[in-house]
Amino acid sequence: MGRFESITWFDLYLGRLEKTEGDEAIQLCWYGGMDVSEIFVERKTHREDWTGEKSVKEHFQIKEKNINKYLRDEHDMADNFKKLRDKGKSEKEISDLEQLANDPVLRTFYNRTTFQLPGNARVRISLDTKLPTA
Repeated sequence: MGRFESITWFDLYLGRLEKTEGDEAIQLCWYGGMDVSEIFVERKTHREDWTGEKSVKEHFQIKEKNINKYLRDEHDMADNFKKLRDKGKSEKEISDLEQLANDPVLRTFYNRTTFQLPGNARVRISLDTKLPTA
């Protein structure tokens, strides 16, 4: 039996909509125009106000051309993390990013279009389309 056998895409999506404590979303995001070649792999962890903790966003960058190989577990991230070490990132930061890169994921595809004023996320509208069907 697979480790995600009892989890459905709808459970995960519903958890994100309801923003339950500790809920995680892992997303592939790019910012800017379609000519951007660096993709961010982001994990957002929701924290309820009553916990006193802030929600957390962790991310690392990967070249777009390597995304499919990464998702199939065929891309060695060692070079990416070596570059971060060379840039002076701490071993703790790199260890956390390595954990993020190696955590298991359940992949769901949908399109998200977000509207907001540049540099101001106070009012933000997100439309999710092409959601998977059960």
